[in-house]
Amino acid sequence: MDDEHDEGGRPGAAGRFGSRGFAALAFGVLLLVASSNMFHDRYQEPGAVLRDGVPGMFELDRCKKIRNLTDSCHGSFRSDDGRVVRERIRLFNRYDAADVESGKEFPARLRVREPGGHVAEMLVRSDGVGRDNVRERGIGAAGLGVAALAMFGFAARRAVTAPGSAARRVTGYVLGCAVFAGVAVWQLLERWGGGPWGP
Repeated sequence: MDDEHDEGGRPGAAGRFGSRGFAALAFGVLLLVASSNMFHDRYQEPGAVLRDGVPGMFELDRCKKIRNLTDSCHGSFRSDDGRVVRERIRLFNRYDAADVESGKEFPARLRVREPGGHVAEMLVRSDGVGRDNVRERGIGAAGLGVAALAMFGFAARRAVTAPGSAARRVTGYVLGCAVFAGVAVWQLLERWGGGPWGP
């Protein structure tokens, strides 16, 4: 993202933000919005279900796979007191049943949709495996947030460092590594949140 000269061919100077700086800033905003939405949808919401949802047992029917990766899992849920029963319901996290055979059970919690309510039901595995899966999705979203902050850093350094200076080269290297690491963490936990070794 560096140039020794500006767009007109003249030597660049510290303090010139330029179109590339605006591009980095815009991309950073997009990444930050995406990260915030994912953190809420994949960590905070299922975390609330684990805290406040109806406890019970989930029996796995089957998991649909695409290219040997788990895509979705369905089964039945019965609350511990027997009052809430769902004959067919989808697990929120596709990795919650990655290590489970059809017909097997594990503890789960269900967010029940109230009559007239607009909040969709959500079923989350509630043992150690399920809680780890929620935590991993949160870490993945946070990784994308780190990449967003690094893009803001790319934008800021164009305004405060001179093209070709050692400071710009060093910060460019560090910020580039941060973007790569953040995106890699997000992709790894998004694609293999239940472990690439899962069935």
